[in-house]
Order: sequence, then structure tokens, then C-alpha cells
Amino acid sequence: MKKNLFYSILFIAVFFTAPLYGQIGTIIPDNRLPYESDGVTLSWTLAGYDGEIPYAEETIDVTQPPYNAAGDGVTDDTDAIRNAIAAATANPDILIEILFPPVTYLIEAMV
Repeated sequence: MKKNLFYSILFIAVFFTAPLYGQIGTIIPDNRLPYESDGVTLSWTLAGYDGEIPYAEETIDVTQPPYNAAGDGVTDDTDAIRNAIAAATANPDILIEILFPPVTYLIEAMV
């Protein structure tokens, strides 16, 4: 009985306060959405990231040479992943992303 009363009160509170935040079902008020006035450029200051979205200048695919992670779930891919991370972090002036295609990687040691 108390549980039903709690959910009833919660529903009423959410239903009647929703218009204060825009439309019913909207969690983030319109004036707090993460986009600039032009509707295109994202601002990540509300998410704790100061500035624009960083875009990688290069991409390393761990399954391609010279890294050659097998991704079969049987072959140990630890060294391939370590080498890809080392290559991506070798030059701090270039933002490099590491691509892990959706396969099963076997990692038998700390990366």
C-alpha cells in the first residue's frame, strides 16, 4: 500500500513539474541543451569538457599491420594492443584514436 502511494505521488510530481522543464519527457531543459545557438556546434562545457569535441587526426586499427591483433578469442592480442597504445601516445601533439573492431580479443596480461 505504501509502495503504491509512493509511486502515485512520484508520478503526480513528475507529471506536474515536467512543463517547467520543457515538454513532458524532456530531462534537460531547452536552455541547457548541449548545442550553441546555431544548432550545429556542440559545446561540451556542460559535460565537464571545456571546448569543442576533439577529433582524432589519425586512426590506428589494432587488427591491421603492424599491430595485427587476431581478434579470434584464442590468440593472445596483448602485445598488439600494447603496441597500438604506445604508438598512439608516442607524440602528444597529435590526437590518435585506436579502433577496436567488434571482435573478441584475448588479453592475458595487463595492458
